[in-house]
Amino acid sequence: MAVQRKKRPVRLARGRHPSHQGPGLGHRTRTLVLRVPDTRRVQVRAALDRQCRALAASSHAAEDQAFVDAISLVDLGDDAAR
Repeated sequence: MAVQRKKRPVRLARGRHPSHQGPGLGHRTRTLVLRVPDTRRVQVRAALDRQCRALAASSHAAEDQAFVDAISLVDLGDDAAR
């Protein structure tokens, strides 16, 4: 008579069991973390304002804006200028 062994749980990276992944997560998913500045902080807003003013004062401002407009997914039309 053969001895039956218990099946070992599937081991993933960092020892996580598939049941710990949560709903809807497949076998080949990876976590993606995007870090963005917190624009509610006064220091961040001041830095963004300073950088925007420097870009607007650049001799390439019109070319830079044309590039941003060309790659933007949203067309604001003429209402954005008002």
